[in-house]
Amino acid sequence: MALEIPSGFGQAVAQFGFTLGQSNPLAMVFGYENPNASSAATQAQSIGDEVASVFGTSIFTDQVIFQQLSVIQNPGQQTGLAVYNQAGGNGSPSTPPNTCLLVHKTTTLGGRQGRGRMYWPSLSTADINEAGVINPASLASFTTNMNNFLLGLTAAFAPMYLLHTSPVLAPTQVTALVVDPIAATQRRRMRS
Repeated sequence: MALEIPSGFGQAVAQFGFTLGQSNPLAMVFGYENPNASSAATQAQSIGDEVASVFGTSIFTDQVIFQQLSVIQNPGQQTGLAVYNQAGGNGSPSTPPNTCLLVHKTTTLGGRQGRGRMYWPSLSTADINEAGVINPASLASFTTNMNNFLLGLTAAFAPMYLLHTSPVLAPTQVTALVVDPIAATQRRRMRS
């Protein structure tokens, strides 16, 4: 089933790449509400600025670049693009491309349809141990930055929502972003 993007909502895709030449971009996707009926170009810039604000902090390694943010929103399947090409602010070595920060999206809706997840690339090798456990200081920093990201999206008039494949389910507002204490992996990110 295709993702339903109801009128007044959109989907944002943040694209990341490695400075060391990995050919496949990394993507982080989430839904948002467009309460002011802003243009897709305006929303791409506003949301992209929030991603850049978090990504530019010292928690993300400079071996990964936040390249761009694209949106598609209804009504009319409008598209927008904002280009950044911004490296993370941490000079430590990066973990492999398939290792990332797993962030759980929670809502007031129970069950499977009331939760989601996002994968933020660019963990530093200094932030995790050999078992993939994120050290407590880094976990606290990641959590603070994710909370600021969620609040920043709301302040930018693009609060985060879960979009559903079923047209029966209305989009559900994300009320919290919870950072998993163990790094996640994605097999497809290792392919070139």
